[in-house]
Amino acid sequence: MPSARAQTPLAPSNLFSTVALSRMTRNGAGELEDLTFSRGEPIQNPHLIVKDPSLFERPDVPHRLPPSRLPPAGNMHLTLRLGQMLGYGAVGRIFSAAFDHDRSDTSLTNMLFPPLVVKVSSPEMTGALLAEAQNYANMESLQGVTVPYCYGVYVAELPKGSEFLPWQLKVSDENDIDTTKGFSTNLVSILIMERTGGRVSVRRLLSFNRAESKAFYAELAALYADLADVGMWHCDVTHCNVVKAYKHSLFREKTSRHWRKPYQYRLVDFHSSARTNMKKDAIASQQWGAIIGSFSRYSFQMVPATTRRKREPAALKEHEAAVPSRALEASNLPESHH
Repeated sequence: MPSARAQTPLAPSNLFSTVALSRMTRNGAGELEDLTFSRGEPIQNPHLIVKDPSLFERPDVPHRLPPSRLPPAGNMHLTLRLGQMLGYGAVGRIFSAAFDHDRSDTSLTNMLFPPLVVKVSSPEMTGALLAEAQNYANMESLQGVTVPYCYGVYVAELPKGSEFLPWQLKVSDENDIDTTKGFSTNLVSILIMERTGGRVSVRRLLSFNRAESKAFYAELAALYADLADVGMWHCDVTHCNVVKAYKHSLFREKTSRHWRKPYQYRLVDFHSSARTNMKKDAIASQQWGAIIGSFSRYSFQMVPATTRRKREPAALKEHEAAVPSRALEASNLPESHH
C-alpha cells in the first residue's frame, strides 16, 4: 500500500518568486556570494502558421491550450546548491541541484518535489531559456508525463566586477548564435526542472534487437502524439533530446491516453519549439517523418507510421529560419544521471 507521503501531491510549479544559487559568484575580493534571481517573464516564440487548408486546424491561430490548473503564482523563496555539471549544449548547461532548507521558505519542507536540476543560460543566451519556459508552460498538461516538470524561469543581473562560476567551466561546443532577444549580456537566466535520466545514446540505439526497437519507437510515436495534442511543434527531433524518465518512488506516475503505462522516456529541449495551427494528425505524421529521418540509421526495425506523412509545409522552413534549432540540454549528457 502506498505511503501517506506517496499520496501527497507535488508542489505546484509556480511557487517561487525568487531563487538564490548558493555561493555562485566571486566578487573582486575573491569572496563567494549567493546570486538571487527573480521570476522571469517567459517569451513566446513565433507561431508556426500554415496556410494550406488541408493542413491547418484553424486559420492563422494555433490550437487552444488546455486551461491551467495552477493556483495563483506564489511568493516563496528557494535557495539551491548546485552540484556537478550533468551536460551542456547550444544555449545552456545543466547542473544537479539540492535544496538549502535553512535558507529557503520554511513551508517548503512540508511539500513534495521531484529531484531537480538547474539549466543555466550560457553567456548571451538569456532569451533562449525565457522562450523554453513559455513552451513548458504551454505544455503544462504534459509535465511529469511526456516532458519534465518545470518550476519556472528566473533572471538575475550579475554584479559589476563579479565572476559567475557556472560560466567559468569550459565546454567544447558552445556557439555564438544571438538569442538574447534584446537582453543585456550581463543577465543570466535559469530554468528549474525535474531531473531526468541520461540521453538515449547511439550505442544504446544500435544495441536494440527487433522487439526492443519496436517497443522504443512505439513509445516515441506516443510521446510525439502527446505534443500534437497540445499543438506543439518540437523543432529538434533527435536522439539527443530523448532521455530516460527518472523513477520517483515518492509520488504516483501519470500516464498518457496514447500510452497506458508510465513512459520510460521524456522529451526535452524546447527553446526553439512553437505552437502551430496544423491539424493534430498532421503534426504527428510530420514529427514521425522527422523521427524516421533522424533515427533510421541507428535502428534495427522501426514501427510503421499510422498516418502517411504529408508534405512539409513552407511555414516550417520560415519558422526554422526565425528560431535557431540547436540540440540543448541532452546533447552531451552521460547515459545515466543516477
